[in-house]
Amino acid sequence: MNAAIINNTSVAQEQHTIASLPQDDLPLSLNANILNASGELMGEEKVVVSIPKQKDGIYELCSARKDKLLPFLNNNTLLFEKLARSFAWEINTNDKLRICSQLSIINAFYKCCEYGLDPAASLGQAWLIPYKSTIDLQIGYRGWLKLLFNNPLVSNVYSYGVYKDDFFEYELGMNPNIKHFPSKEKQHKDNLIATYGVVKLKSGEAQVKVCFRDEINESMESSRSSHKPDSPWVTHFEAMALVVPIRKLGKNLGLPLRVEDYDEGINYETKNI
Repeated sequence: MNAAIINNTSVAQEQHTIASLPQDDLPLSLNANILNASGELMGEEKVVVSIPKQKDGIYELCSARKDKLLPFLNNNTLLFEKLARSFAWEINTNDKLRICSQLSIINAFYKCCEYGLDPAASLGQAWLIPYKSTIDLQIGYRGWLKLLFNNPLVSNVYSYGVYKDDFFEYELGMNPNIKHFPSKEKQHKDNLIATYGVVKLKSGEAQVKVCFRDEINESMESSRSSHKPDSPWVTHFEAMALVVPIRKLGKNLGLPLRVEDYDEGINYETKNI
């Protein structure tokens, strides 16, 4: 009786070839030659090869702390997964972030969950900033708006820039008020003279903060990265200038943030130091 045997040498050679392929190119099965007792080729048979998918170390690092961090997100598992995957993507696609210490990576993700801010760069809620071997998570303009809107006392928040040739006047005191009629002319960042933020409370009260160019420049100069060509102070100057009054209003409203998030000197680092 002729016994059918698998040509193991052929299988071993194909397995070696698979091991050298990129992860995305790995096949799910192999073709193994079937020989009879006389060594004659009888046909081919598919042999399934199980190749485990490579794990994302950053995502696994975040997920390992899921039970501790879920209370910050009101036990919203879907939101946790979204933040963890956004965070892992930002780390894995930035060489300078990947080489930062594991402790600083964990601390940055803790802060994302603590504030409920998505670190995806496209959203502008928070920025993961590499500095030597550590990561700082800094709140972006949209992140400040989100935090202010999360305050149950707040009904509306907005911020605008004031340029040369705009009509602008404001008053503080018991009834703060702003009158701003923008010029129809196209403006350049060099003509920005001030930014202002307004927070309207559900009680009907409004809080106003106006920051003139000197104060904006002071915030810019406190950034260690403002001189770099890829700094947001260079590429998105007005957006960065709008943060200045909004951040100060957040401090006045007593948002439950860490002290360093209100500090002038560290909130404006670029992502690519």
